[in-house]
Formats: sequence, structure tokens, C-alpha cells
Amino acid sequence: MTAAEPAVKSATAYYQANIGSVTSIQDLVSNYRLLSYALDAYGLGDQINATALITKVLEGGVSSPNSLANTLSNPAWKAFATAFNFVGDGAASAASTNAVQTTTSNYVEQQLESDQGAQNVGVQLALYFQRVAPSVTSEYEILADPNLLEVAQTIFGLSPATSAETSIPKRRRSRGSCRSPICRIQRSSSNSPSDSPRCTT
Repeated sequence: MTAAEPAVKSATAYYQANIGSVTSIQDLVSNYRLLSYALDAYGLGDQINATALITKVLEGGVSSPNSLANTLSNPAWKAFATAFNFVGDGAASAASTNAVQTTTSNYVEQQLESDQGAQNVGVQLALYFQRVAPSVTSEYEILADPNLLEVAQTIFGLSPATSAETSIPKRRRSRGSCRSPICRIQRSSSNSPSDSPRCTT
């Protein structure tokens, strides 16, 4: 199990023991181990050195549609800013039981994806898809996420060149009771089709 691996276990223990001491955005950004863990949990681990950008994202919050987190093309930034919404919910919110559980679970899932990806990129992509697809609410989120886009191209039988000309938003209708691209993608991420929403638009 990934959660039991020494490196993951140690990183998680440190996060759980220290996130409660964070009282400001600067506290989080200046603590490399905490920030690294938080970024990894939301798929942004490669941004660890972009502290100026991270600070601006957190300072902008998520309440305004024009905030930096809501306008960046990578939806992971919005997820990260929502989880660490110091501006809207206060710094203590990141240390709540539910918040810590969500972040640590995400971290373990990210590590599992990375471990599997080292052996099989297809498996890594499938795990990412299974985790992210249920939260997708618009076709544009798919277009902004290269990993989801790759899976969508497979589902719809599109090559990268074809999908550039025939965008997902234009392919709004298909056979069956689940007609929209979002619904079809969410069904594909579930082991049980009945668990997915029945889209008719």
C-alpha cells in the first residue's frame, strides 16, 4: 500500500503534525515541506519553486470568478486554492479534520498514480481519470486538462488532430440516454454506470 511506504508515511505525519501551526499564507509558502506536500496533493508538485505565483493564487481566493485561481487554465489551481482558502475561510480551515483528511487522501492517490506511472503510463492516466472525472462540470475543463483530454479523445475515438478541428463542445449529442460528453466521461470513470448522472442535454 502506498500510504504505508516510509516516505509517504513520513511526509503525511509531518503534514498532519504541522499544518495546524500555519496561521497565514506566508507561513505555508515559507515551509517547504508543508508546501511541497500540499502542492503534490493537488497535482501541482512541479510548481514548488513558483512561490510568487502560489502566493498570488492564495491571496486571490476563489470567491471572485476573476480571481487568479479561477482564471488559470489548469483547474488544479482552483482545487488547491479552495482547499487552502485562507482569504475566505481563514487559515485554521486547512487544519480541520475534513480538510486534512482530504489533502492526505489526495496526496496518497497522487503518489499511487506516480508509482504506477513509473511502470505503466496508461495505468497512471486511468487512475488520474478515475479520480478527476467525477468533478468535471464543463467541456472546457476537459480541454484545459491534457490528461483528461487524452482520455476523452479515446472515448470519442478522436485523434489529437481531429479533436482540434472537432472540439468536444461541438459533439454534444450521442446515442443512448447519456448524450453529453461530460456524462459519457463520468460514466466511463465509474465501475457502475448506474452511479453516474443521466444526462439528457
